[in-house]
Amino acid sequence: TLELYVKINDFVTASIIAGAFPDGGANPYSVWVNGGTLYFSAGDTNGNNHVSLGSSYTAGWSGKWLHIVGVKNGMTNTLYVCPEGSSEYITASASRTFNVVWSDATAFKVNSAATKYNGTGDFSLGTIRMYNADVSANRLTMKAECEARLNAAHATEAPTSIPTAPAETPAP
Repeated sequence: TLELYVKINDFVTASIIAGAFPDGGANPYSVWVNGGTLYFSAGDTNGNNHVSLGSSYTAGWSGKWLHIVGVKNGMTNTLYVCPEGSSEYITASASRTFNVVWSDATAFKVNSAATKYNGTGDFSLGTIRMYNADVSANRLTMKAECEARLNAAHATEAPTSIPTAPAETPAP
């Protein structure tokens, strides 16, 4: 499962938003945009396993915060998107025709998955999470969390910060 909060301003220009690359780049697990379409890829770059939501959705999402969850579960890939101002998820699925077994990622990248996509993305990125399991049922039932995060992200217009542990006080 690849989960992220992102505000995408340009769905047309080819851009990998975020992804994990288990074998150096050939079979990414990633969320990306190109030609007005939002994609989730799970382990295959030749197009067999992409799940997509086209411009009929993305045209209304430009400049809005999105909660995106991409899931590879057995022979099915599913993309869930909850746009800012909504607590309902748009869903698309595709059957896998190419079975790639996950291995440890050699790299996790943001907007730099391939030369074709380097530095072209126009987006603001909040939290990114990756799970080695299908956690979609658990994540998607948390609609209140989705709304709260999207509202907080919209209010600050900045990526979510990672909290740091308080400094330890030395013993007297």
